[in-house]
Amino acid sequence: MATVLPFCATRYQDSIALDKVTAPPYDVLQPKMIEILRAQSPYNAVYLSKNKNKNLPHPYAHIPDILKTWHAEKVLQTDAKPFYYYAEDTFTFEGLSKTRKGFFALIEIQKGETKIIPHEHTLKKHIQDRLHLMDQTNAHLSPIFLIGDDPEQTLYNIISSITPSTPQTFKRIDTGEEQTFGTITDLKIQQQIQSYFENHDLLIADGHHRFKTALEYANTHNTTSHVLAFIASSADPGLVLSSIHRAIKHEKSAYAWIQDKMDLFTPQPLSKDFFEQSDTPFALLDYTHQIMYLYKTPASKTPTISFEKNIIENQMQIDLRTSQGQNQVKFFKHDQDLQNYCQQKQALGFWLKAMKIEDVFDICKRGEILPQKSTYFFPKVLDGLVYCELQQ
Repeated sequence: MATVLPFCATRYQDSIALDKVTAPPYDVLQPKMIEILRAQSPYNAVYLSKNKNKNLPHPYAHIPDILKTWHAEKVLQTDAKPFYYYAEDTFTFEGLSKTRKGFFALIEIQKGETKIIPHEHTLKKHIQDRLHLMDQTNAHLSPIFLIGDDPEQTLYNIISSITPSTPQTFKRIDTGEEQTFGTITDLKIQQQIQSYFENHDLLIADGHHRFKTALEYANTHNTTSHVLAFIASSADPGLVLSSIHRAIKHEKSAYAWIQDKMDLFTPQPLSKDFFEQSDTPFALLDYTHQIMYLYKTPASKTPTISFEKNIIENQMQIDLRTSQGQNQVKFFKHDQDLQNYCQQKQALGFWLKAMKIEDVFDICKRGEILPQKSTYFFPKVLDGLVYCELQQ
């Protein structure tokens, strides 16, 4: 159902250390991390993906010159033949060692249509920003993350059989753990990949704005376009779908807020293990008294939908369609960051359960869209392993 193509990647010369030039995706970079990345190398991916110059008439007008310079200095090379490109992450999650395997490819996007399943809403301003960059460079500088529907583990077995050519192993700057990258030259593997996606769906795990940008680029240029993607199997045991917790700005403490809502919640001693083993979709956290309040609704396959309906809308009367409403809700991937924010600000903290990947597929195949920040696939796919220049 999707056209998944090998391509002639623009990538760093083999002599360049990938730990110095790769970077987390642009949309998660904080100022301190940007400084660190810039100091790593003058050729770091951040100089392409997160390098707006507000002093220029067009803030991304200088990026094509950077690409040309890197080519001229033999920092970048463009492969003469099309390949898929293998990437493997070894990392630790909740104390367990995991390995996620996948590959980079180009996904064909027909003008005005797509066969790739989204699962989250997007914001127009972010799409416009990325479109300005793409219009200037005619290049994909940051891959999206796609998951292939793989109920029989066929795709996972194909990926697991890959032996990449000239693999490079390095330490990621964000996790400090190992990543392996290499070229897939086996023609049989290439054929198996293309054949598999003739009748299997792809779900966007990360990069909805980049995907919409590629669609806009195709429409505005009146052409068939492509999007650069990293693809993993839904059957990969190293595929980690974590939750994103919420903090809501509020004048009351958790203890004060809950008093007239006790019929909706069950109090328990504050324990992440107990929360994860319970049926509740979410819980209010009272850090002062070390109590959590478990929502009494039956188990939900969509904790974020349950939370938005029952808490954001019904209890808080917050309209997330407005900028004011959006500013009231903050998102946190790590428990300690959530606790620090709630204790430093006037905010109520909530843990949310993670969704299962099969539930995400089922819901989105029906055409439903999940609330913002419903999923967090860990770790992020790095920028800088491969680029794709569309006018080669």
